[in-house]
Amino acid sequence: MHFRTLRFAPVAGAALLLVVSTFGPALSAAELTVISGGAIEPGLKAAAAAFEKETGHKIAITFN
Repeated sequence: MHFRTLRFAPVAGAALLLVVSTFGPALSAAELTVISGGAIEPGLKAAAAAFEKETGHKIAITFN
């Protein structure tokens, strides 16, 4: 795995969790769409999986 990817993965997860903890109770959508850079893919996928498991909401991620 590339060092740069590993460095940004925790930041992506933390950012997603911050958004979820702030707006999570107000979300009523069945599917959320996230557009992200490819460098944070591993952390974002892990955070999205945890979010889906906890809330039941689906996340569609598009990497550019």
